[in-house]
Amino acid sequence: MKLIKPIVDYINSTLQTGKLNGYHWQSAKWFGVCSVSAGVDEDGKVEYFVHYNGQDVTPDDTYPATVYHRCLGVQFPAAGGYFGDGNQTVRVRYNMRSVVFADPEKIKMEPCDLAFLFCAGFPSEVKRTVLNLNGVYKCTITATGAEVETEKVFKGEFGVAYTANLSQSILIAVNYGIEIEADRTCLSCQDCN
Repeated sequence: MKLIKPIVDYINSTLQTGKLNGYHWQSAKWFGVCSVSAGVDEDGKVEYFVHYNGQDVTPDDTYPATVYHRCLGVQFPAAGGYFGDGNQTVRVRYNMRSVVFADPEKIKMEPCDLAFLFCAGFPSEVKRTVLNLNGVYKCTITATGAEVETEKVFKGEFGVAYTANLSQSILIAVNYGIEIEADRTCLSCQDCN
């Protein structure tokens, strides 16, 4: 995930300094690309956890909001190429999801408004200097939609029914894509690992 880590960090910082720069968002917890795993508690019930670099970041009400990202899949669309590149252009699209867990009393927003602000605040392009990788021609970010029904997001993230102790919370998922075009001869395993 080294290739998309600086992009997700850039998305978070753009949101924090842009559309979501209010007081409660500054004290929110922002995480990069996370993974979801399952475990069994002492009663034998399956529990689900969200991890960021080994740290449990499963949403709870400790902070006004918790934001994390997940990579749902990778596609390799045909690359158009650039004049004189010798057909060495490669294109990759990461299908991403940003999950936002928030206390509506603290952030003073409805789920639909929050989804709109999130999508409107996404940067549309990441400059090559932010990535610090040789051979990257272009990096674009496109918000593709949002799910604002807490129950659906919870089931989609954790595979189980929504729990009652979260009933007063907002849980939304913003789907987006990161598309990168690069010179395949300039990228190495060290760039991506």
